[in-house]
Amino acid sequence: MPTTEKSPEFYKHYPTLFHTYFPTVSAETLHLLCKAGYTYYNAVLCLDALVDEGDTKALVEMLALQEQTIKILTSIYGYKSPFWELWQQRKAEYFKAIQTEKRLLTTPEVSFEQYSSLADDKSAFGKIAIDSLWVQSNTQNKTVYEKLLLSHRYFSVGFQLYDDV
Repeated sequence: MPTTEKSPEFYKHYPTLFHTYFPTVSAETLHLLCKAGYTYYNAVLCLDALVDEGDTKALVEMLALQEQTIKILTSIYGYKSPFWELWQQRKAEYFKAIQTEKRLLTTPEVSFEQYSSLADDKSAFGKIAIDSLWVQSNTQNKTVYEKLLLSHRYFSVGFQLYDDV
């Protein structure tokens, strides 16, 4: 089974990293978003174990963690929130990353742009922290939202470089 023992501590409170930009989101909602985010982070670790290592035991844990995450997020957003469109977008980005990574394994040379796009797509579920706060804050300031997503991309590329070296 995947373990989070070596995972950076900040994943437990990932949405709090962006809360300053969305101060209207309540502490209670922020707590639930952190709980949902970390639960889903663990589900993604299970999915990685399933994809990378064929660990079928991880499937049961992954499904339970996904279900728990969806319950928490549904308690915040209900069923018809625009949040769920962003959720679907991030899910598509993550699955694109899995396919891209498999394809790039057989590619002799990978450009920095390909590498950067892969790192950004692999971190798609991290962007949900920003998405969720933006939707919950009900702000129309898309500029801040887009700048945070861009900074998340840069962070993801740097973190991936650190992990690969």
